[in-house]
Amino acid sequence: SIKQYRVLYPFEPITPIGKSNGRFIKAVPNSDGSCATQVQIFASTLKHLNHLERLFSDFSKQPLSKYICLSSPRYISSKSLTCDTNEATPITCNESHWAAIADTVAERHIGYMTTKGGANVHFGIMYFDRNDSVDVLSHELSHLLGFIDEYPLSENHLTCQGNSGIVKSHNVVVLSNFYEGTRADVRKRVLKELPWGTDIKTTTPILQPQANDANKRNNQHWKLGTPITFNQEIGLFQTDTCNRSAAALANNFSGFKPVSNSTQLNFFAERFPQYYLDRIDASPQEFLMPSF
Repeated sequence: SIKQYRVLYPFEPITPIGKSNGRFIKAVPNSDGSCATQVQIFASTLKHLNHLERLFSDFSKQPLSKYICLSSPRYISSKSLTCDTNEATPITCNESHWAAIADTVAERHIGYMTTKGGANVHFGIMYFDRNDSVDVLSHELSHLLGFIDEYPLSENHLTCQGNSGIVKSHNVVVLSNFYEGTRADVRKRVLKELPWGTDIKTTTPILQPQANDANKRNNQHWKLGTPITFNQEIGLFQTDTCNRSAAALANNFSGFKPVSNSTQLNFFAERFPQYYLDRIDASPQEFLMPSF
């Protein structure tokens, strides 16, 4: 275990992925080449490192495992990091401390398992705790691939602070709730903003007519969204992502997703939709989070 987890050789130079230097072997992409990113996860106790091995084994049965290569867990001394692991708040660490090991990591993304604290992803670094399930691990890893939470984010989260149309991902766009113009023109404009726009059938509506006292041409005023009667289709369904955002409320925009059902991006125990996997297959690098 000391050799496997690099306890004695934490700063040894990296070797190419898939090669061995006699002390450790890095993860290799899946045989079909579908691995979209590689992730190196660290822990600070032997107990946690052994637990990671079991968690990785469980993750290998998850749908997302096709797209994520998890390297063998690595040891890092807790004394070399400064982290806040309050149970009631997201785990945060002084990320400048990761610079000391950056040259020893070949993977694009890294992670750190603590004893306690709230799981989250920040700038290509995933944090989670010893008690998090494989569903939580899968959820957090999905952010590295370019998925956004579908439950309400914090009030000041950056995702919901920008202008309508700027935020895009595999599963969420942030757009204005209301539009004005002819149905054809507005639909064309909106579809251009959607990463999944070409997957929406021409028979699936994404605009609903709105009355307006100042302009009796009701068909010129539209509320964005696909009616629930089309809930089996790919469309534009409002998500809870920006429900707590004062900026979103003030500017009248919301988060929208392509599917109507609840997903693992909302509740950890839910399924990861097949359509979301199809989105990765179609463009595995498009929304990939930058390297740590």
